[in-house]
Amino acid sequence: MPMGIVRIFLIEAKELMRSDLCDESDAYTVIHLGEQTWRSTTIFNSQNPQWNEIFEAAVHEANGQILEIAIYDKDNVKKDDSLGRLCVELSEVYSEKCIDRWFQLSHAKTGSIHLMMQWFNLKTEAKQIEEMACLNDCIPNKMKGQLSSAFLLVYLTVIRNEKQKRKTTKDQDLYVEFNAGHKNICRVVSHDFTNPLWYEAFHFLITDPHTQEVAVKIKDKCGQQKTMYIPLRTFLDANDFTVTRTLHWGNIGPNNSVNMQFVFRTLAAGFDTNLPHLPSKEKFNSNGKESSGKNIPMAKLKSSKRKNTNQNATDNLVEEAD
Repeated sequence: MPMGIVRIFLIEAKELMRSDLCDESDAYTVIHLGEQTWRSTTIFNSQNPQWNEIFEAAVHEANGQILEIAIYDKDNVKKDDSLGRLCVELSEVYSEKCIDRWFQLSHAKTGSIHLMMQWFNLKTEAKQIEEMACLNDCIPNKMKGQLSSAFLLVYLTVIRNEKQKRKTTKDQDLYVEFNAGHKNICRVVSHDFTNPLWYEAFHFLITDPHTQEVAVKIKDKCGQQKTMYIPLRTFLDANDFTVTRTLHWGNIGPNNSVNMQFVFRTLAAGFDTNLPHLPSKEKFNSNGKESSGKNIPMAKLKSSKRKNTNQNATDNLVEEAD
């Protein structure tokens, strides 16, 4: 299970150096965190680009993790030029919980970048969904990105009878596909894996657990297929927000199964959500420029609760077999 979730606000940069003597820069940013990489949109003809983009990532270990940011000048003819770099220790974000700061760029004559980074803990508390909905509603509409309120971890285990395994063919490869939130993952479980136990874990960031579901599709080359749908809201009633499902797969012999454990967690802000430096809709006017408006306290936002449109739904699990 990850330590938590980090939310990165890529806001703007200023006084970027010019890679060409005459032309202004077409600046974009590449962000690396562990094995995850994001690329921002390109802002053309500006040394003071405003991106206003949001990125989120699960963090398994904050100590030793480095958030790497590089700014480039897009060039259609030659290699893109570097406009500066920045490294932020994730342990600092974990310690301070919320950082809103201008950072001086390294490997550049001039230029700085404005970032906000927030830390969210993972909880088994349903009330945090509403808290996160209120917090996410504070984010200005100008900021682009999916804002999560929950986290789903799926442990997939495929158990194959060792005696039966010797008789299997490539036609009995399994294809396992998960879809949850805004992410789709497909994996092939080969017939010739050496260990009778095949294991892998997947994670998903969830925006609205009350309306979204996780879909699991398992199929093989022989045409057998099973599909499972689980509404995410059902995890809120499960013990420790954890649900286990098992599918037996006849085509690959007896005592073979696909086991899935779904571990659901809600996000909880590790910082004081009433602090005035948090971004809010009233802090920006229609042009995206900062105005004199004050931040909206969480207590006032709680009065406008989100409605659960699927509250009366009763089917928690649907399976289809072809």
